Amino acid sequence: MNSEMSAGGKVEMIFDEAKRIGLTSLPFAIAYIALLAGGSTLVDAMAWNTGGDLLINIASLILSYMLVKFMIEKSGIAPDGLLNGFGTYFGIALLSGFGTVLGILLLVIPGLILMIRWSAAYGYGLAGGHGATEALGESWRATEGHWLSVGMALLVPFTAFVIGLGVYFLSIDEFGVVNVPLSGLGNAMMSLGTVLSTAIGLAVYSLTASPVEEMVDVFE
Repeated sequence: MNSEMSAGGKVEMIFDEAKRIGLTSLPFAIAYIALLAGGSTLVDAMAWNTGGDLLINIASLILSYMLVKFMIEKSGIAPDGLLNGFGTYFGIALLSGFGTVLGILLLVIPGLILMIRWSAAYGYGLAGGHGATEALGESWRATEGHWLSVGMALLVPFTAFVIGLGVYFLSIDEFGVVNVPLSGLGNAMMSLGTVLSTAIGLAVYSLTASPVEEMVDVFE
């Protein structure tokens, strides 16, 4: 690969690397989707409201960290193992989540740009050894001039998440009664979107931080 590669060619390489990373942790990815979708659907069906939502949010945070950890370790993109742990993950999740949501609420486009430019932050934080703010900065630097190809790749998980969100809302009628099968499908699609976006984000990290020349050349 060289600097003359088209955006489509870069997207293809991102997908190939994301597929490799995802397959190394496939059993856990499946368990992640099943546990979060099942737990969220149970909370909806039992109408546990605030307490149930809080429990799901805590479980989601822990399981999402484990998902990133498994993908990094199993895929070999961190030869020296994880250099940072949950604290860095939480810091990145908090800062990027707040920034992205704020950007979307204000003008939408800024939030989407932040989501694209910060997509590789977990890799730079956990595998690269940077602190939360440094990891966000490194991800911003790494995606400089390549937002189109990264954004095109992220369209897949984004679409899965939006479809899941739509199905989820359709599962609740005007009386607040939950259609359990629809709720389960919606929650599963949203969890799948998270798995796919995690793999793509780590793929962007792998292709920009790897010492392997043919990978680095893609984004130079």
